[in-house]
Parts: sequence; C-alpha cells; structure tokens
Amino acid sequence: MGEIRCCIYAKGEVDRVISSHSTIELDDQGCPRRCGGIGDVLSGVIAAIISMNGPDTSIDSEDFIQSIYLSGKIVRIASKHAFEKRKRAMSALDVIENIRFAFEQIFE
Repeated sequence: MGEIRCCIYAKGEVDRVISSHSTIELDDQGCPRRCGGIGDVLSGVIAAIISMNGPDTSIDSEDFIQSIYLSGKIVRIASKHAFEKRKRAMSALDVIENIRFAFEQIFE
C-alpha cells in the first residue's frame, strides 16, 4: 500500500474512514444523540492511538487507517455508555469519562 496523502473521517449514522486506498465503514451502535464536542474527542483519541505506534513519525498506511477506525470504534462505544448513564443530558465530558470502558471492552 502506498503513502496516504489524505484521509477523511466522515461522521454520520454510518461513519466512514476514506483514504486514497480504501473506504472503511463503521456502523457499530453508538448513541442516538451526538452532543457537541464529539469531533474534538474523536480527534484526541485518534492522536492518542496513532502515538501508541511509537516515536517514529512514519506509520504504515494500513496501520494509520486501522488506528483511525479503532478510534472511531472507541468513541462510539464510549458514547453509548455515556448515553446509557446520562441519557439526553450527556456531554462530551461524559464520553471522555467512558473512553477507558470502551478501550477495555475492545482489548480485554
């Protein structure tokens, strides 16, 4: 796989990670309400997951796309947990508080 020059995360009912090489869809159930700040949370999770690849500034294209997909999955699961607890009163901070649970659900 060649170098990725552009990657787009298109949020919607079905999220899409679109690159010059592929499109991956993420249709895991999140929550019925996406509150303000979720894009900011997603950006932070993407940065954290990509940084887990190490200090090297180059990352394999496939790993890059998978890191972005994984980030979306984490935020969707965290949003679902936040909504279950706070319903329509949930905020981006509630999603952040549930990132740990989402991470554990995926990796443990």
